[in-house]
Amino acid sequence: MTNHNMDCTPVPELTSGSECPLLDHAPVLTVALLTRMQRLNLEYLQLLLEIGHTGAQLSGPCAHAESLPASTLQNLRQLSPSALQSMAATPYALYTLGFEDQEFWLATLGAAANGSSMHGSGVHDSSLRVAEEATSASEFGCRLPRHAAFGEVVIFFAWHMSVANPWAARVMCGMPAAVSACLQTASFGKLQSVMRTCPWVLMPRWSSHLRFWPDLVRLAAGGDVPALRQTQLLGNQLMACDLRLAESPPPELAARQRAARSAQAQRWKLHSHR
Repeated sequence: MTNHNMDCTPVPELTSGSECPLLDHAPVLTVALLTRMQRLNLEYLQLLLEIGHTGAQLSGPCAHAESLPASTLQNLRQLSPSALQSMAATPYALYTLGFEDQEFWLATLGAAANGSSMHGSGVHDSSLRVAEEATSASEFGCRLPRHAAFGEVVIFFAWHMSVANPWAARVMCGMPAAVSACLQTASFGKLQSVMRTCPWVLMPRWSSHLRFWPDLVRLAAGGDVPALRQTQLLGNQLMACDLRLAESPPPELAARQRAARSAQAQRWKLHSHR
């Protein structure tokens, strides 16, 4: 058994005017980044509110209307502005662009054409076919203009983090290293094109988790701040799990992601034709 007391290096005592060696590097998640993420989360929750409200009247103008249970959207609409702000105060995005799906993003951003590979083989062609199914924004686009605008804002924000602070992109957006490296070299036009032709990549994070969203909404409504913080911390563990699976995927993961991606795109197509 390791003797942790013996392995620990003593921390130097600080004297007047001395500098702490542990503070030589800036934190990964700065106050400015956390504040910006909270604002984006709040904007996203407000987008979900708009979708939930219009979805009740327009038979689902956006596939978001089916991404969370109707009861969760209904309860979300009951939250006060202060409760929404508390709910949005997470150190990660409450939305996802599906960066954990490396196959899709590397193919869409052109990694396959540049000779990049995953596990010794090229990125599967089906990723490109799924992306090509969304031939135009008019066919696949969301009828809510705010959704399209928000999608472009968050993809550019993700690009900025991948360039300026890749570790922050990793823990806040669930961005694997390979996707981060590919995103860094993508043009703004390419990123905008992805969001316009594949708007279905923007979805609530962990929408299929049985407890995350229902608990988040319930605890925010009840004002139970300690319990809400515990649920929000669960997201850090879920993010770490997503990254581990993305970067060391089991053989069957790619097939599951392709099936989910195709179903998601098809759901958007059905909604856009209603």
